[in-house]
Amino acid sequence: MALLGRDGGIRSANAALCRLTGHSREALDAAQIQRIMGPDERSGLDATLLQLGAAEHTSVRSERSLLCADGRVRRVSLTISAVDNREEQPVELVAHLLDLGRSPETPEELARLTDPGPLTGPRPRAVGG
Repeated sequence: MALLGRDGGIRSANAALCRLTGHSREALDAAQIQRIMGPDERSGLDATLLQLGAAEHTSVRSERSLLCADGRVRRVSLTISAVDNREEQPVELVAHLLDLGRSPETPEELARLTDPGPLTGPRPRAVGG
């Protein structure tokens, strides 16, 4: 997960994104999110950032190729959501990347990954439960 500026500049990357990419927090915090995506996908990501910055969408999700520090390419689900100010203008973006090549190994890990945090709200109830 990372906080982004409207131009895609990474303002703050968390430890999980550092592990996923193999980059240090310092390296990620000095980068554009476009630079860690596959070269063929960068212009599409630029267009997405423009749409979010212009408040055309509040959230966009897509599958992307992530370039890791060691040269590997990972397939990820990338969700970018706009965070608005009081005037409902996007001021920054939140990027969430999920490694599509890896599944949770234990029920505890799955619960940790799906447990809501303060930004995601309450957990959905099971149907009929």
